[in-house]
Amino acid sequence: MRWIIHLGIPGLFLVSFMDGFVIPLPIPGSTDLLLLLLVVRHGNPWLLTATTLIATMMGGYLSWQMGKASGEKALHRYTPKRILAPVERWVKANGFVAVLIATVLPPPMPLTPITLASGALGVPRNHFLLGFAIGRTIRYSAVTWLGVHYGRAILRAWRRYLANDAGTIGWALAIISIAGISFGLYKFLKIRRELRTPQELPA
Repeated sequence: MRWIIHLGIPGLFLVSFMDGFVIPLPIPGSTDLLLLLLVVRHGNPWLLTATTLIATMMGGYLSWQMGKASGEKALHRYTPKRILAPVERWVKANGFVAVLIATVLPPPMPLTPITLASGALGVPRNHFLLGFAIGRTIRYSAVTWLGVHYGRAILRAWRRYLANDAGTIGWALAIISIAGISFGLYKFLKIRRELRTPQELPA
């Protein structure tokens, strides 16, 4: 995991931005893991938490804007059908609370469908940003607290059970990261092209 840790603040910013945006991360909870490791490595916990929060909010806000610009068409197209109806009902009924809960809870709670739905279904920008900020602050503050108080015990467990496979895990993570980022960028660019293409008028 050393190469992940060596990414430092810039790497944490990038991973956190992806976490809030539509580009999928290769492993759920990657942001939490990287934040935890950097805190354990004696990084400034306040700076690390603030960096994570700012980056993920930027990504989340862009997702909300995408949902607002494309409407329910993109939501229906890019959200798995099995969770589309529950997501729509939950966001329509709860709005602010739906965003807050989605940003606090760890995977498998879906975040991207909630952010897209918030924009598409008319959750006000200020309500969205407030819920997103509160939820992510709670979550990443908890991760930072764990890193400060129990980080060394977590690393000892890592070295004991997984250190021998660290190289394999690192290469697998790198390959999955490239695939995930490429797929996410493809979806993002495809949505942008569709939004820029004039709709055909009925004959």
